Amino acid sequence: MWVLIVLLSGNMAEKNETDFILNYMSEVEAVAEEILTSKQHMIELDKKRQKSREAIRVLQKDKTSTKQWVCFGNMFIKMPSKETKLLLEKENWELICKIHYPLFPVIATDFLTYSRQNIDSEVYSW
Repeated sequence: MWVLIVLLSGNMAEKNETDFILNYMSEVEAVAEEILTSKQHMIELDKKRQKSREAIRVLQKDKTSTKQWVCFGNMFIKMPSKETKLLLEKENWELICKIHYPLFPVIATDFLTYSRQNIDSEVYSW
C-alpha cells in the first residue's frame, strides 16, 4: 500500500512539472509573438518616417514651384509649398515620437503638445 502511494505522488509531481513547463513555454511564446509584432510595427513606422523625410528634402530642394499636390486618403489637393512642408514635418516628428515613445514618454508627449500648438496655427492660417 505504501508503494502505491509513493508511485501516485511521483506521477502527480511529474504531471505538475509538465503542466508548469507547458504553461511557461506558452507564456514565452506569447511574449515572443508580441515582441515580433512590436518590431514589425516599428519597422513600418520607420518606413513611413523615411518617406516623410524624403518628401521634406524634395520640398527643400525645389524652390521653383509655389504649390504642391498632396494626397489625403483617396483625394489629391494642391497646397502651398510652405504648408505642405509644415504638414510633412509635423507628420515626421509624430512618427519619430511614436517610434521612440517607449524610451522617452515625457519628451514625446511634451513635444507633440508643443508641435500641435505651434505648427497647427501656422499651417491652417492660410
